[in-house]
Amino acid sequence: MTMDRERAAFVASRRFGLGAAPGEIERYRADPRGAVLAQLDPAAARLADPQLVSSAEALRRVWDEVERVKKLRESGTLQPAGFPQAQGSAPPASATSSERTRPTTGGAATAPAAPMTQPPSIEMQIFQVEFTARLGRQISTTTPFVERLVNFWSNHFCIAVDKNGAVRASAGAYEREVIRPFVLGRFRDMLMASAHHPAMLMYLDNTVSVGPRSTNGLRTNKGLNENLGREILELHTLGVDGGYSQADVTAFSTALTGWSASYVLLKGVEPGKFHFFPDRHEPGSVRILGKDYDQNGPAQAEEALEDFARHPATARHMGRKLVRHFVGDDAPAGLADRLAAVFHDTDGDLMAVSRALAEADETWSAPPAKVLSPWDFLIATGRMLGIDWSYGEATRMLNLFGQPLWNVPFPQGWPDDDEAWAASASLLELLDAVAALARRNGGDRNVARLADETLGSFLHPQTRRTVARAETPELALTLLLMSPDFLRR
Repeated sequence: MTMDRERAAFVASRRFGLGAAPGEIERYRADPRGAVLAQLDPAAARLADPQLVSSAEALRRVWDEVERVKKLRESGTLQPAGFPQAQGSAPPASATSSERTRPTTGGAATAPAAPMTQPPSIEMQIFQVEFTARLGRQISTTTPFVERLVNFWSNHFCIAVDKNGAVRASAGAYEREVIRPFVLGRFRDMLMASAHHPAMLMYLDNTVSVGPRSTNGLRTNKGLNENLGREILELHTLGVDGGYSQADVTAFSTALTGWSASYVLLKGVEPGKFHFFPDRHEPGSVRILGKDYDQNGPAQAEEALEDFARHPATARHMGRKLVRHFVGDDAPAGLADRLAAVFHDTDGDLMAVSRALAEADETWSAPPAKVLSPWDFLIATGRMLGIDWSYGEATRMLNLFGQPLWNVPFPQGWPDDDEAWAASASLLELLDAVAALARRNGGDRNVARLADETLGSFLHPQTRRTVARAETPELALTLLLMSPDFLRR
């Protein structure tokens, strides 16, 4: 067996995977590239569980609870407690993506501290079930490349659960309804699903955007919110260097007026889903990227989204992001160009783009460069050690290292440069956490054998010797999990 085949088995489990479980490297050795490509099955992306509810049902439950609490307060049965609202204000229109942080929230993520006997809020109960389902799927999956793609696109179209209780309740459903169905489908469909989803509309404040000359705008004097329009152009499609102007942002944001989510109290409207409010929509034609859009209703912005999805700048932006995420900042520029060409020539076929990424020689030959993010570290240790992380353990670790699930502090998503998670302070905290992890999971493990089974020939000889010479399994496991061999992919 050649060293190239040995190394490729490691790349299959780490660059295209979530870290190897014992025995996984051995399964990849016969045909590493073929094993990765064989995972590209759209059905593998689905996440079904009887406990998981749709975003519409999640929002219905939250809004029902809001009404219940409201009635109790009005009757004097319950004292005011500041229940989270679903509205916010926009950052300055002139702000750049580097200056902007999460869109302004309209209230706290959860209600103020309650007595110990009070159960978690409705939105927290739903969130915990979704969190646990995602965590369990990624630790146990046999198609880790698909899960890596889910993570990538979920971060690309990110939301933040701290926005309000409604976003928190619908975050897991958002990923299951927007990302997973299209992760190996058409980019256009994922983009369209994201822009229509209540979680994104609430997160980026489009629910409060009103055309100034619309019926509602003239009556209430409310105005335009550009958050969603800006981020779709700058982050979701064309990219910051995609050739659009501030006038294009304003025009597209105008086309998006009226796009909102339906609420329980609206008569004749199915609650918890996308809803277009004609009285909030700015009338008239808009000009975006040199093209006039004069459609009526939601079709105006939908036509623009179709054009954005097919724009050459979008293909270029996606190619760069995929290469940076899976290979590294220093990957050959030609690889990003080839992926962009596949994206453009196939009309955004993400199955074709993912296959091209996995078939490219550069993705197999590039050295490990990227430090594992906190979520990746959590999953990799779970897969290696067979840890069935509890919700409390997992959230504490993610919060400690600064990557809480579905809670990105800026619309551009978690950083993806090679050293984003390698700050010295983070590594010191990591050492403390890993030592505690090793104390709980070291036991009488043969850590040297575990290292060979999960890192294969990529394990550096010095690391192998250090682990083998450790006085206790606990120390050996600490040294292994802190080694560059484990922390980089």
